[in-house]
Amino acid sequence: MTPMRLGLIALGVAFVIVVWLFNKLQERRVQKGVEGRFARGADDVLLAGGVNAQFKGAERAEPSLGPLARQQPDAAGEEREPVLLAQHRHEPAAYVAIDEAIHAIATLTAEQPLPSERWLQALHGVRHAGRQNVVFEAETVLGGAPLEGAARCVTVRLGVQLANRSGPLNEIEFSEFVAVLQRAAESLGASCDVPDMMETVARARALDAKCAPLDASVGISVACASGVWPTAEVVEAARASGLQVRSDQRLVFYSPAGETLFVLQGANGDVLLGERASTSTSRVTFILEVPRVARELHPFEQMKACATALAQRLEGVLVDDQLRTLTDAALAVIGRQLAPVYTHLEDAGMPAGSPRALALFR
Repeated sequence: MTPMRLGLIALGVAFVIVVWLFNKLQERRVQKGVEGRFARGADDVLLAGGVNAQFKGAERAEPSLGPLARQQPDAAGEEREPVLLAQHRHEPAAYVAIDEAIHAIATLTAEQPLPSERWLQALHGVRHAGRQNVVFEAETVLGGAPLEGAARCVTVRLGVQLANRSGPLNEIEFSEFVAVLQRAAESLGASCDVPDMMETVARARALDAKCAPLDASVGISVACASGVWPTAEVVEAARASGLQVRSDQRLVFYSPAGETLFVLQGANGDVLLGERASTSTSRVTFILEVPRVARELHPFEQMKACATALAQRLEGVLVDDQLRTLTDAALAVIGRQLAPVYTHLEDAGMPAGSPRALALFR
């Protein structure tokens, strides 16, 4: 091998090392930037005790779903507190305006004002970037406004969400988003300004790591004491207990303002209505997704009351996933555990039930 070839190989290796070091420095810088946008660092949002054990070192793996474990004696004969389980479900989110803390922002600027219909037609294929939502805003003299409500505008901002329960925005998703956006810009005769891909992806990873330890759900199950119930009987009792049928065939409990507080599903996450529903079931589970419901609505207390009412109607028993009875004392412990969960969400800048939390925990 000639000295020139050896030199070229050495230069190539050195180049790869330099790029790797640059990427690492970029990720560290963006991680600090994301933490600066929120109130506290990722380590600060971990909960003490049993909940902390659930999430320590959490990655975007899909943990198993189930109700809370009830108090059980340990080897020393002392009772252990129930712990919250993580739950990743996918549910349509409400419209979210551009939020600089959770969106990477691209800008299109036309040569002259264009009607909103023209913008929307050109941007029809830019509603998603892979697994992430994209939202639009017309830039007006009064600030950002929904594009649908603007008569004519020169500048439109697009916010591509950096992370959700499916994971962070990645290089492929961002590249495809930029390619589609540039084609839309050409059709409009508009200039296109997009953020740097490496910085955007680093921000996405940092935000995903920030959210993972905050994602929690709590469940209460109702079990049949004498075998199984006909599913139709369960549905009838659930509706009598205040649940309603959502468009996706899920049984849900709404707040007076129409917000979903919690859902009812089969023991293994099965639906209780529609073609996929089984004809009978031995257990159903109420699920509260903590980050998606404001604490002021007292969702756990309402879920507990609804589960108790359903158990009475069906002559069932409140249990955990091991079919162990959930006592009033165990339920009270669960209720107390929720207080720090809500506090950590608030301290991290994403209060439960807020537009930001609804977008991230989707």
